[in-house]
Amino acid sequence: MNVNSEKLAAELRKAVSCRKAASVKCLLFAAEIAKLEEELENSKVHSDMLTSVLAEGRAKIAANKIRIATLDAEKVACVQMEKFIAMHDKVKAMKEAAEGRLSQLHNDLEDIKDIKSTRFGIDDNSRSVYEKLEAAQMQILSNEIEELEKKEHALTDKINFVPQGDIPLTVKNNIFNNLKNRKGALLDKLIQARCKRNYLNARASIINY
Repeated sequence: MNVNSEKLAAELRKAVSCRKAASVKCLLFAAEIAKLEEELENSKVHSDMLTSVLAEGRAKIAANKIRIATLDAEKVACVQMEKFIAMHDKVKAMKEAAEGRLSQLHNDLEDIKDIKSTRFGIDDNSRSVYEKLEAAQMQILSNEIEELEKKEHALTDKINFVPQGDIPLTVKNNIFNNLKNRKGALLDKLIQARCKRNYLNARASIINY
């Protein structure tokens, strides 16, 4: 084998060795790329999971805000209901007091009528007392009717302006129904008071006649 052949063989062996080294490097690079791709895929999965958790957290925050707003609205509605109940109790107490005074005057009036008819007859003095009692009774009824009419108008205004906002529908319905029931009760009392007043007017007309 001549010198040229030996050089050619050496270069060939060197080329083969370089090719083998390059193949090994390619395999290492391929393994590294595969590892990086796997890590990237895992990162995407983890990112998707974090995105899902974040979305769930935001949904819970939004739900809690709605619940807080609902509770605040219900609190306001409860305060309004307490005010309405307090006003109703006050009107009821005033009405009961007026009825008590009216009943007492009526009893006194009947007693005077009995005394007049059984012992003294009808004279000018007892007629004057009777008329004063009738007038007082009429005044109490007129005052009561006026007060009931004011309360009825106030309740009508409240019914027409039931607060809207973020108050739940059930709470608004409760407020509206409560006001309607109270207005109905006031109208019944108003009708009764007017009937009593008409009755007293008729009796006064008969007596004066």
